[in-house]
Amino acid sequence: MLVVLVLLVGIGTSIFILFQKAQRDQTTPYSTNPGTLALNESLSKPNNNLPTTTNCAFTGGAYRLTAPKGAYTLCTRGPSFGNFAFEVQMTALKGDCGGIVFRDDTEGHYYLFEVCPNGGYAVYLYFGQGANDFEMLQIGRSSAIKTGLNQSNLVAAMAIDQDIHLYINRQSISILRDKSYNIGEIGFIADGSGANVGAATSTEVAYNNLKVWTF
Repeated sequence: MLVVLVLLVGIGTSIFILFQKAQRDQTTPYSTNPGTLALNESLSKPNNNLPTTTNCAFTGGAYRLTAPKGAYTLCTRGPSFGNFAFEVQMTALKGDCGGIVFRDDTEGHYYLFEVCPNGGYAVYLYFGQGANDFEMLQIGRSSAIKTGLNQSNLVAAMAIDQDIHLYINRQSISILRDKSYNIGEIGFIADGSGANVGAATSTEVAYNNLKVWTF
């Protein structure tokens, strides 16, 4: 009887731990408001929320973006989000920078949070489809970024109305206020232009474990 009781207690503890983990996975770590988990994608295989093209492909167990030397690749699609938290694991495999795009209206208007393997980051406001149709909102460096190629960084943004909170590996690195855009699609970039690292080079960036919570 004692053995059975201990076994039942052990099973009950395991179920409780699994329940706690499931609850944590459903709630955002970026706000006291738990939010609602709207997207939870491993990005290991194709899905309807991201495009598949020559430079945006599901391969090798990840969503990989490539950009030729001097070029910039943007891949967005799926539902639109207004107030949200958005995180993804980003790994620069070759070349320069990657990053996350949000509140994209598909006509060249969006925010970009770019993260580079040299430890730098930048935030851009794009307002058109021309090569110079952007404004740099912020640029800096952060010790929260794991530097070098083949290093995985958890990149995240939380946008609540006009307040934009930016995170690397769940450490807050910046808070901005901008009211230009309030809703749009999310996506990713590969930047081989060299704009933030000083030298253009072909670039490849892999993305995994996308999560979006809405508020």
